[in-house]
Amino acid sequence: MNLKRILNILAFAGVVVVNWLADYLPLNGQTTEEISDKFPILFTPPRYVFAIWGLIYLFLLFFVIYQILPKQDDNIYVERIGNAFILSCLFNIAWIFSWHYEYFLLSIILMVALLITLVFIYSKLEIASNRLFFGEKACINFPFSIYLGWITIATIGNLSAFLYSLGYENLFIGQELWTEIALILGGVIALLVLFLRKDAFYSLVFVWAYVGIGMKNLTITNISYIAFGMSGIIVLSILFMLIRRHSRRRKYMFY
Repeated sequence: MNLKRILNILAFAGVVVVNWLADYLPLNGQTTEEISDKFPILFTPPRYVFAIWGLIYLFLLFFVIYQILPKQDDNIYVERIGNAFILSCLFNIAWIFSWHYEYFLLSIILMVALLITLVFIYSKLEIASNRLFFGEKACINFPFSIYLGWITIATIGNLSAFLYSLGYENLFIGQELWTEIALILGGVIALLVLFLRKDAFYSLVFVWAYVGIGMKNLTITNISYIAFGMSGIIVLSILFMLIRRHSRRRKYMFY
């Protein structure tokens, strides 16, 4: 086992421990949720939606275990990720501290850095074309698809909180219009990734978050309609992609 793979384990363990301590201590005397509650952002989903972090960390655990197995010494995809996973963990940890100590501009910078790092990892995995078995995908593709999907949404949410702290309702647009634009923009990104990368897992993260946002904002009809509408479009697009893929496989079976 080489040093880099050991560092991957330590970096992941660091993220889990710091995330736990952030709310257990808590850092700066306030939990992550308590800070979020200071910003009544319409784009922020209800608290139960954040349970997705448990799923993200579970799949990342699969990855760090998988990458140390002797049979994976020459795994091309693990090698392509390189040190980027360690870097993503460091950005994650740094973001937690910046958020808890209310350095919101710095938190935006760190969140974007984490997003860019995950985009780099994602691009190296070639999810649209790699020929991995389901078990391998669960350890290589799925962790970073779900992680990137959530951080894409979190970046929009973090930006919304930062703009709210500046009083953006008095700067250029109201919060409702901003949320509507953000929902549409995020939905378009989810659909582009779905059709360009054939990645349902990335897009399903948006469905999970958007249904939560829609439920939270039932009294604000425009936002709930857009959130539910984009969720429906994404789900229908996934079904269309799966049906089309199945039809192609059946077609080739008869040749």
